[in-house]
Amino acid sequence: MRERPETAPVGRFRLGMIGTCAIIGVLSVFAAHVPTALAETRTVRVGIYQNEPKVFTATQDGDKPAGIFVDLLEAVAAEEGWDLIWVQGSWEEGLARLEAGDLDLMPDVAYSAGRDELMDFHATQVVDSWSCVYSARGTGLDDISQLDGKRVAVLKGSIQETVFTQTVNGFGYDITIIPAASLADAFQLASDGGADAAIANYLFGDYFYHEYGLTKTPIVFNAVPLYYATRQGENADLLQTIDDHLRKWVGEPGSPYYEILGHYTTKEPKALVPVWVPWVVGTALALLASAVAGILTLRWQVGARTRHLAQAVESTAKAEETLRLALDAAEEGVFDWHLKTGEVTWSPRNFIMLGYSPEEFPVDIKAWEELIHPDERERVVAEELREVETGDRSFRVEYRLRNSAGEWQWTESHGKAIAVDTDGTVERIMGTNKDITNRKRAEAELSTYRDHLQELVEERTIELADANRRLRRATDAKSAFLATMSHELRTPLNSIVGFSGLLQQGLAGDLNEEQTKQIGMIHDSGTQLLELINDILDLSKVEAGAIDIRPQATDPIEIIRRVTQTVLPLATEKGLTLEVDTPVQSMTIVSDEDRLRQILLNIVGNAVKFTAEGGVHVGFECVGDAAVAFSISDTGPGIPAEELPFIFDEFHQVEQMDTASKGTGLGLTISQRLAHLLGGEISATSVEGEGATFTLVLPIECSA
Repeated sequence: MRERPETAPVGRFRLGMIGTCAIIGVLSVFAAHVPTALAETRTVRVGIYQNEPKVFTATQDGDKPAGIFVDLLEAVAAEEGWDLIWVQGSWEEGLARLEAGDLDLMPDVAYSAGRDELMDFHATQVVDSWSCVYSARGTGLDDISQLDGKRVAVLKGSIQETVFTQTVNGFGYDITIIPAASLADAFQLASDGGADAAIANYLFGDYFYHEYGLTKTPIVFNAVPLYYATRQGENADLLQTIDDHLRKWVGEPGSPYYEILGHYTTKEPKALVPVWVPWVVGTALALLASAVAGILTLRWQVGARTRHLAQAVESTAKAEETLRLALDAAEEGVFDWHLKTGEVTWSPRNFIMLGYSPEEFPVDIKAWEELIHPDERERVVAEELREVETGDRSFRVEYRLRNSAGEWQWTESHGKAIAVDTDGTVERIMGTNKDITNRKRAEAELSTYRDHLQELVEERTIELADANRRLRRATDAKSAFLATMSHELRTPLNSIVGFSGLLQQGLAGDLNEEQTKQIGMIHDSGTQLLELINDILDLSKVEAGAIDIRPQATDPIEIIRRVTQTVLPLATEKGLTLEVDTPVQSMTIVSDEDRLRQILLNIVGNAVKFTAEGGVHVGFECVGDAAVAFSISDTGPGIPAEELPFIFDEFHQVEQMDTASKGTGLGLTISQRLAHLLGGEISATSVEGEGATFTLVLPIECSA
């Protein structure tokens, strides 16, 4: 790439100077160089488009080319004997014609690295220009952030379009760019409501914004020098000649350069200093008035520009402070990486995270790479560069950096390309760095814990398997013991119950009152012990899977009738009512009749046993097409809420119930397990002091 043109020492003009030296400029008109008669005429094709006051066509003068760049070039042509041919078109058409070789010169071209690949520029700039945002009246725009969500018109293919687009994308604003064929079209869009704002160089904008009813905002960006440009490698003599004249004129007060600038940088120059008045009219009074007017104009312009710049600086400072606070809160540092130069800029947070001071070492790409862990250095750099060249041109990378203590500190970098040249090569990347060491340590600890947990699970699984094997052996031994001892246990108990019953009936002779009492106690204890042994043996059979289920067609109503008949004597003896609520017609279900009767007899018997007054209700109904429900309700003492979850546990007995009425604590356990064998479930509800309801649901198809 060619080096950027150097700027002449006094090449940056200041608006307002022309007021002071306008009269002196008049004197220089008469001293202008005259073209050499013998010089060979050179035809020069020059592009022209509408960008007043720099380049435009003065329609009031019969479409005559005019403007700062036009008049300066014509002054050079007059001295050099050039024949200028002005080629009309838009800005984009002019650039395209220059690239195609259809033009020799294109005026009003801002220098950029991308254009430097296609064009050649002279060294001494013509003028400096910066871009301003002009908005419709009443919008109150004073900060670039207020353009978020708005429409902005800008000259299509211009430097302003490229730079403004990169700027707003860098800030992440959602701004709709509306390309315009000319600056006048851009201002007209903003004036007619087709856009919320328009962008123009200050020379055009300050000259015309009043005419379009627009307001100048303090939003300023992209100060650039402007030149004449040629197709690269061609017409170097034209550029050299232009540069020679500009360098000479810039150093001479009153030269054509200052005269032309003075003519175009004020809206009504004739009202201030008529340039056509002979110099003899410029008496001392006129010179003084002109000088005073120039000074006042300069002061006003400097003041206005100062205010605008101060507002812009203040807005920028506020935005930077907000960003700094946000990044400090997030504990993230900002980096700015220029890929072509290798320059890297770090915010203070980056140094703080690693424990360095900003003066400790210069930050560039090499210094940053040296801080990366050797095992990750090649991967990190390659990954970041690869990601910004594809997709949304962003990356997220985790890696280790060496801190001031020599330790490796985990860092997470987020970055995105914010500047790309004309051939798509990334020139600049901005992003953030964040210390994630604590998160990485937590992840490592979690991974270690997870691995250790897996080992513990395996160990516990082996231990549980051993325990289960021992439990099965113990259960098998218990079942074998109970099966073996059932005859030895039941035979003597049956004898005790039987003979004590005979003694109670007086079949062995009369007993006195005390003997009768003692024999009754023996008979009751034997009966209770026999029930306990029978329940234990039944539970053991269930646990051992020794109970066979024999499904068959069964009438549930008949089973309920037989069960209630069995417990009716006990209910009558206690003065309780025993109600049965079943369908009138008979029906058939498929189940094990003996086990179903055992379950119902146990539950109904418990209800009668634990109810002191009132009664017991037995009901039956079909639940849908695939289940039946038996319900047993009583008016007994009820079951406390804290006891309900445990009533089906082995040997569990409700504490509040009358001790004299307590059973073995196995009846409900056996009933629930038998219900499970039948594919059903027993549930219980109760209100303490109002009774309880037990419901047996069996998933068995029923039919009338």
